[in-house]
Amino acid sequence: FKEDVLSKKMESDKDIKEERTRLESKVKRLQRDLEHTIENISLTEVDRIQGRKDKRVAENVLKLLDDEKNTLEREYQKTFQDIEDLDSRKEWLDWLGKFGESLEVRTSNEKKTRDFLDGLVKQIVVHPEYGKDRDGEEVQVGQTFDIHFKMKIVSDKLRYRDINKKSLGYDLVEG
Repeated sequence: FKEDVLSKKMESDKDIKEERTRLESKVKRLQRDLEHTIENISLTEVDRIQGRKDKRVAENVLKLLDDEKNTLEREYQKTFQDIEDLDSRKEWLDWLGKFGESLEVRTSNEKKTRDFLDGLVKQIVVHPEYGKDRDGEEVQVGQTFDIHFKMKIVSDKLRYRDINKKSLGYDLVEG
């Protein structure tokens, strides 16, 4: 697994940058489209209020524009989430690159893997996720995991007391 991932790390870094650039361009395009749609909604509403458009026609146009706005907003949120997922993937690849060698030794068999994870993970809480199936019935469609680490090191940060004078020290913000 490590060899597969690390051999593709450099390629993946380049792919991630290209994908991020593509997604950022898509976000900008979606923002432009959303602003244009909101402007059209406003103009149609003004035309309806001023009596320049038939009320039924204006209401149908407004409904279609509102549907378009909702679709754009959903696509924007999805694209934004895709960017965050790419960032997480890059963090994972960076972590694997740094610690891959020591992981190979620590996880070379099931007992070592269990001991390694026992040293890191305090608790795993599993939550069921429910949704509707094809028949419209509520069923379990998956689960989410809350992993509680023994040390709060995931997403921890250093916050310098004075960013311009780092010698004054820093505070550790727990992850």
